[in-house]
Amino acid sequence: MAKNQDGDTVLHTAAAHCRLDACRVILQNGGDVCARNRIGNSPLHVAASTAHASICELFIAANADVLLRNNDGHTPKGVLPRTSGNAGKIITQAEKKQKFDKLIQMGTEPVNIVKLFLVGDPKAGKTTLRKALIKLRRWLAFVKAGHDYAYQTKPDVVIVATHLDQMTSETDGKTAADSILQQVRSEFDNHLNVLNEVFVINSIKFGSKAMARLRHTLECLATKIKGSRRMPHLCEEIRRMKHTWYKAKYPVISWNKFCSKVKAVNRLADDNLIRTAAVFLTDMSEIYFKKQCGDMDWVVLEPRWLSCVIIGRMFAGEDFPGHSDRLDKKQLYSISDIRKLLKDVANVYNLLDLLQHLELIYHYNETHYIIPARLPTNLDPVVWSKDTRFTEYYGRRVECRDITDIFSPDVFPCLQVRIMRWFCDGHGKVAISRQSLKFSGKIEGMIQLTGNQKAIHICVRGRSGKEDRSACYFQLEHVLGMVLSELAQRSPGTAINICYLSPRSLLQHEDLGDILFYTETDVELAKQGVVVHPQTRNTELIADIFCAGYDSTFLRREGLECNSSWLLEEDLQALCRRLDVIHPLGQDYRALAEALGVSESELDYIYQICLRRDSSPTRALLDRCQPTVGQLRAICRHPGLVGNKEATDVIDAMLERFGHKVNDEESKITAEDGFKPNSISVEILVWREDLRQQANNLRGVLDPASLLAGCAHLFDASDQEEIEATQQMLGRTKAVDRMLYKVIKSQRVELYHEFYGALEMLQNMGKVVDALTEVIPNSEGSYKDYIIPPAKPSAAQLDSNNSYCMWKESKGLAYVLNNSDFHGKRRQGSGVDLGNICHVLQELGYVLQVHTNLTAKDTLDSLARFARRFDGTEFCSALVVLMSHGNTGVITGVDDNCIKLRDIYSLFEGHRCPVLLGKPKLFFIQACRGDIRTQLVEADSDVTELEPEDHSDEEIITTNLQADYSFAQDLPGNADMFFAYATTEGNISLRSQVAGSWFIQAICEVFIKWAAQDSLDVLMNKVTNRVACQRGEIRDPLTHKLKAASQTPECIKRMRKNMYFMPKYPNSSQAGATWM
Repeated sequence: MAKNQDGDTVLHTAAAHCRLDACRVILQNGGDVCARNRIGNSPLHVAASTAHASICELFIAANADVLLRNNDGHTPKGVLPRTSGNAGKIITQAEKKQKFDKLIQMGTEPVNIVKLFLVGDPKAGKTTLRKALIKLRRWLAFVKAGHDYAYQTKPDVVIVATHLDQMTSETDGKTAADSILQQVRSEFDNHLNVLNEVFVINSIKFGSKAMARLRHTLECLATKIKGSRRMPHLCEEIRRMKHTWYKAKYPVISWNKFCSKVKAVNRLADDNLIRTAAVFLTDMSEIYFKKQCGDMDWVVLEPRWLSCVIIGRMFAGEDFPGHSDRLDKKQLYSISDIRKLLKDVANVYNLLDLLQHLELIYHYNETHYIIPARLPTNLDPVVWSKDTRFTEYYGRRVECRDITDIFSPDVFPCLQVRIMRWFCDGHGKVAISRQSLKFSGKIEGMIQLTGNQKAIHICVRGRSGKEDRSACYFQLEHVLGMVLSELAQRSPGTAINICYLSPRSLLQHEDLGDILFYTETDVELAKQGVVVHPQTRNTELIADIFCAGYDSTFLRREGLECNSSWLLEEDLQALCRRLDVIHPLGQDYRALAEALGVSESELDYIYQICLRRDSSPTRALLDRCQPTVGQLRAICRHPGLVGNKEATDVIDAMLERFGHKVNDEESKITAEDGFKPNSISVEILVWREDLRQQANNLRGVLDPASLLAGCAHLFDASDQEEIEATQQMLGRTKAVDRMLYKVIKSQRVELYHEFYGALEMLQNMGKVVDALTEVIPNSEGSYKDYIIPPAKPSAAQLDSNNSYCMWKESKGLAYVLNNSDFHGKRRQGSGVDLGNICHVLQELGYVLQVHTNLTAKDTLDSLARFARRFDGTEFCSALVVLMSHGNTGVITGVDDNCIKLRDIYSLFEGHRCPVLLGKPKLFFIQACRGDIRTQLVEADSDVTELEPEDHSDEEIITTNLQADYSFAQDLPGNADMFFAYATTEGNISLRSQVAGSWFIQAICEVFIKWAAQDSLDVLMNKVTNRVACQRGEIRDPLTHKLKAASQTPECIKRMRKNMYFMPKYPNSSQAGATWM
């Protein structure tokens, strides 16, 4: 069968798009149901990921391998979503059956034991026929609930009506009994083999014909079972030998011991087969095994002992007269209470461990236990009290599907124990009653069994905000998963529906029994995001019922047609990281706004709000316009609109997780597609695509002055002034980027045409350096015309054991601060430093966040926000450049207040910024570290000509300076940090009013020439040598005379590996950018 580039067959594709009819036709024409794609998924894996029950059933019927594992080691069951509905049950049962078939292959033996279960009421004859029908339905529902249809055929049921002697007419009694029989047969015919005859017995006459006929019928059924059913040979061996594996009075052994005993009996049995055999024997009531915690699991070898001796004594109701000693109903039981009841059975501590493992009791404290099934019925109910602190409400309802379904009696008490164990271990608080459990921590939650015991309500609530909404969703999903797990284990035959509780109703009511809910059908019928309750006709927003940003229901169901408001928070954050960064060719949120039809004035307003709130403009645009996921992907992918491949990859990865493969031929924008604003013509899109491609190839070597001179008529005076100012402050690359964006944004075809021609004529205008090139600043002290060549790393440099990973396109984020204006007194030359360092960092591939003239508080706040930007794994490193006045251990804000450097460093430590663990964090500090002038001594060489006069970055205002002179404490203990100081401790740092500071000058020259090949250690050695060899003069503040001065940078290394910047690798055209 043909496959596409991802290895998918047409059957994979049909399953991914939930096309049941197409899947059926493909199978009829020879489709391979076991074909695997590149990631190892079979068509059943794909169908399971979409939770499509009918397709899963179709593939299983066509002999799909339910135990087949993909490349990640997952079977189809492992890729099911948490709320998989009927699909999960179908796959689980098929998996059990396939495992059982492997067990059968080891051989079988005839079944020679038939078990007869008597279900009845000792008060029979004292109830009305209507009540008798209700009880009979309940008994049959219990039989169905506890029956696992994966291993066994439908149970045979014989109905017996007693106390015929109390009827006035024998004929009337038989007629009434037959009527009840026919009614329950019609209801349970698909689940139970109910014999089409009711035996109406006069209990006084033991030898009656009806009694004889009953005996004969039971004997015939037993013969039929023995002749038609077979026991796996391994299971029969276990059943025959199990009585020799335990001590008297305590037929319980550990799982490890059970496995060793089975392997001693049958050497061919492995752990998987033994587990399958244990589950089968549990369903056959030969042993009791509940998988819970691996090697610590227990196996009860005599279930009758467990049910009669232990559970019967502790839990039997008044209808079971065989147990005279019972536990009184109360909230807490001491160890002595339980020992008194079970003293003649076994060691009480062993029994308590077993009961805890079976989730029948909860260890409340050292001496007391809670037994939920024995809680008093008159205990004050736990209520869902109204609380104005909470505004976020979410809930689910797990209900029995029809009249034949019921929850097994142990489901809810064991669920209570399981939740208490999970929640209290996490230091939460709980309140419990017979039919409810409330758990509270930062958020609150509650589960409640409804009065008719046919539904379980789960609800959570929290305060407004992203953090509580996330906690609400994950707690709701976790508890829902517990409920479904308990039902699968303890009530496998119960069919269920999952409904959605009304948030408005949760807010208004205290009794969860009064809560309104919506079915799956109600949600599917919702129009324009509004659901209507079928009884009350009340309306609510779908977004209020589901937890937008965390619930993947609609993404799984609708794929490309899903509204972007349902994007998961992690994917939305990743998308914002790609589009929030200002791209030189406009491939960012600005192009997204244009494609969504947002005007420039609106975008400016949105941007200013986001700037004040430190929020994402991309998120704000999506919240405002709410395109579909398909529209958003098409906009991000189209080269004439956004054309951002990284953003497109984020959306594609998200869709693939939910089983929606994207065919680019189907989603590609054409002239007829409606994903572009009406103001953009197809011709403009085509020109813009070509211009971006050409500009991307040339932007690294273009000279803005030459380009502007050749295209002066294309830009007005204000544009030219802006471009020239950008070149002077931020360097050549930023000036070129500003020109390119203005052209691309213009939507003028004639401008595109002329500019495209100019690009072709002005290639290779930049200065690319090599080892022999002498890097010399221009007359303004700028290095903006120099280009760092692409790195060509060796195999050793690409070895992750010895070098930090810097071979990604996203080299990292860089924070640059330049404080130059201190109450009108300027740090002359600092503007040159800012332009030079920004140019070099962009050439290295960093995305910059540039700040100027910040107070101490604003500096710390902006650095904290910068550290929070590292919420993903795609950035290789973090780099911080601080240029200001300073002193030992501190740097100064423009308000003359000082910031301790150790407070800055701590923002990037592991406990504050865990995403940067193991990644290099570099700090370059251009500031004085004291007021000492370094003295000169005579040397044999390396003497340079003195400059006219230099200045220092020592803080002039010293009266309010609170310096920290304990330098050793400035450094955090974390690894992977590198600190480069302009000068040594206690000394001043020198700065030229024309060329900028010595330290930043040296960094720029050395990095431009050597960063493509040398490690950080080697680069900083060259920087230190260059600065230490310089000589200058500085005016003494006391004598006002010029004195010779020098400085020596100091580097503190906390690095575990070598650090290579690898500029423009692996993409030679890749360069950095500047943040919004």
